[in-house]
Amino acid sequence: MNTLSVPQVYSENQLFAQGVQAGEFTFLAQDARGADGSVGEFHSAWQQAQRILSNLDAALLSTGQSLENPVSLSVFLPDYSDSEAVTNVLRSTFTTTGAAINIIGVCALEGNCRVRMDALASTNHDRETIAVAGVPPVDGLELPCRAGRRFRVSLRH
Repeated sequence: MNTLSVPQVYSENQLFAQGVQAGEFTFLAQDARGADGSVGEFHSAWQQAQRILSNLDAALLSTGQSLENPVSLSVFLPDYSDSEAVTNVLRSTFTTTGAAINIIGVCALEGNCRVRMDALASTNHDRETIAVAGVPPVDGLELPCRAGRRFRVSLRH
């Protein structure tokens, strides 16, 4: 198992890793803070989502992967009204194939962050889309899920 540490991607301290690689899987966690611990000029949820995906891409590139490899992406938002802006960034990033995306409302995030993302990536490209009859896509974000073999699954709350 390897711990990822990319110099240009923020890491709080040794207790928290930017990511861990275990076999074919890479687990990553990012928010929009820079090395100084602040979000800098990235104040809107849209800007922060862009920066986070850039950070995730840098971390993945350090393992020989890219944003084509995530199979699961959890997006944490303290203000759910930011979901539309973040969804637009996700749509523009994952244009053909996407990870299984969960948008989760939380009470707060550290460091004036409006968005945090945790990703699970896999080097295994053996994936296929499975459409389940009677299971509608999630409103607002119709990206396919993918995990090992890609599944298109939706849950309504």
